[in-house]
Amino acid sequence: MSTGAMAGIVSIPLYLYHLDLALTVILMALLGFLIWPYWNLSTSMAQRLVHPATVGSITGLVQTFGMVGDFLGPVFTGFLIKYFGFPTGILGSVAISLWFYALLVIPFKEASRCRPNQWWLDWKSPDT
Repeated sequence: MSTGAMAGIVSIPLYLYHLDLALTVILMALLGFLIWPYWNLSTSMAQRLVHPATVGSITGLVQTFGMVGDFLGPVFTGFLIKYFGFPTGILGSVAISLWFYALLVIPFKEASRCRPNQWWLDWKSPDT
């Protein structure tokens, strides 16, 4: 199971129930450990999918979409809160984005198990 899916599961009780302080702190710490690697993982996954000569371009593309997400995330969350209420809107914005991330990561993990990490050694340029 990917960290995105686990973070989505951990976030559900935080937004649906009124928890005591100790449990909230424990769940928030666990959530932080699960969410933190997503940015580095998505960048490195994209870099592994392209030829080494285009790693800089794909890194820029991933970073650009990350910044677009930073802009659109609050708008999406505000929309959900306005139409579904605060607890459901917050839960939806966190869980939907983490589940979406998990859906992107799971196929990549399955493909990496089937192929060695140095797959670009087999790559042939169009000129050859």
